[in-house]
Amino acid sequence: MDNSELQQVYNVYSDTTSLAKINNVICVFMRRGILSAGYNAANELLTIHFNGYKNNRPAWDTTFFEQVITNDALLSAAKNTRFKILSLTEKTMVIPNALYENGQAEQWMETIHYKDIKDDILTTHLEEEKLHILQIVPREITQLIKINYGPDEVLPLMYYQCRRNDYNEQLLRCCITNEQVVMTLHLNKMLLWHRICDYSNAADIAFEILDVCRQQQLDHTKLIFESNCTTAAERTVMSNLGNFFKLEPPSVVHKSNASANSSKWIYPISLFQEIRLCVS
Repeated sequence: MDNSELQQVYNVYSDTTSLAKINNVICVFMRRGILSAGYNAANELLTIHFNGYKNNRPAWDTTFFEQVITNDALLSAAKNTRFKILSLTEKTMVIPNALYENGQAEQWMETIHYKDIKDDILTTHLEEEKLHILQIVPREITQLIKINYGPDEVLPLMYYQCRRNDYNEQLLRCCITNEQVVMTLHLNKMLLWHRICDYSNAADIAFEILDVCRQQQLDHTKLIFESNCTTAAERTVMSNLGNFFKLEPPSVVHKSNASANSSKWIYPISLFQEIRLCVS
């Protein structure tokens, strides 16, 4: 691994032989990185892997993604493993069913976000939520996913934030990666706002949230604020958000025999718990 690449691994159990029992994998392709989690046949989390690289290289370096899929045992075990694939791109748009028209929606997307000739527009329909989510993903990445993991749908990361919304109040869901933040705001179970953007610190994220609360005339102190992050490295940013908002505790079931560094990974574990409940 060269010095521009980043790698973090969390194993739930110190006994690494449990990794041979992986039956299901959830994988998130994101700008400059792949985040993946492995589960056994009972859907018990066994491991989380993050492979990424610094911003001195292109955002979607296909060579890097190919190498990780080949060299990371969690990602290369496609033969006997079921995979669910998600992606994170800032080129995303949400359209209510009432406004969605196949074909025209894609044209509308291209008037808002730049689409290269080598990009694909992927559409996900959330039937219960009466929404369509469109995302622009580099074709080399979508082809790489198809070759290695089959023709299954590539879901947007914000998919989990739009599902399982049981609150009748102001619900803010936030996911922090090493470069970006994904946010959705629901009011009375209806999606009111979503935002995917870069950030430098917790104050940048807080500004976006406080600004939309001001525009919508919402009291930010009454937000139900659910927040997760993709690796242990973003935990400081997560903690600093507590200076601006009252954060809900992560939705994680603790295990007495989990490895000693599980507390550092509590938010990534929570993230994958939320995703798994939506995609399984």
